[in-house]
Amino acid sequence: MKALSKIILISNSTTERKEASYLRKEMENLEFVFQVVLHTKVLTTTNLVTKALQKRDVDLSQANVLLEQAYQELREFRNDYEIATSQAIKLSADWRVKAELQNKQIKKTKKYFEELCEDERLSDEEARFRVNIFHGCLDIICNQLLNRFESLKNVIKNFRVLQPKELTKMKDQELYRAAVILADTYAEDINDKFPEQLVSLRSCLKKRIEKLSSVKQLADLFIIENAALSTSFKEVCTALIID
Repeated sequence: MKALSKIILISNSTTERKEASYLRKEMENLEFVFQVVLHTKVLTTTNLVTKALQKRDVDLSQANVLLEQAYQELREFRNDYEIATSQAIKLSADWRVKAELQNKQIKKTKKYFEELCEDERLSDEEARFRVNIFHGCLDIICNQLLNRFESLKNVIKNFRVLQPKELTKMKDQELYRAAVILADTYAEDINDKFPEQLVSLRSCLKKRIEKLSSVKQLADLFIIENAALSTSFKEVCTALIID
């Protein structure tokens, strides 16, 4: 806003002054300030997830945990409209913006039998903003966090047998059945020897696996630190590489 004010005062271009005046006017209202508060919360909440997914050695399980945390935090924020409003009002005071939502003309909709038209349901400006903007925006973002990463969650579910915590706590029969499902899912890459090899490998390295927290650490332990075992457990090695 300071930059726009400077343009309005010193620019020699009439077009620039008009555009700057228009932009500043659009920013000088509570709805714009509220959007700043809303999207700051969204971007701050999803920042850790974004950074985690951009890492070259990303751990999908850890990324999924961060996604779940981001989703839950934004769902909780959806119920904090009053808190967000107070933050917007405080920011408006700092910006010297009038802390009042501008009344907008709401398009009339035809009313059918036993049905309320939209302008009657949301005749109050604050109610309209809360439902259409605040709740509407957060609902879209939360749904995107669920839907866009559905395939990621499926991959994590399929490969959960390679997660150190899951690998060490499962009983042999449970581990074998989960390994069969993984082998069937990736039948072109992993053959039916994988379940037996995974159970055997767990028996050999269980104490060391218990100290690990990620699939990458398991891969390093098995493929790098104990490379000699790779030839005996080829299917496990393949599964770790795929994951």
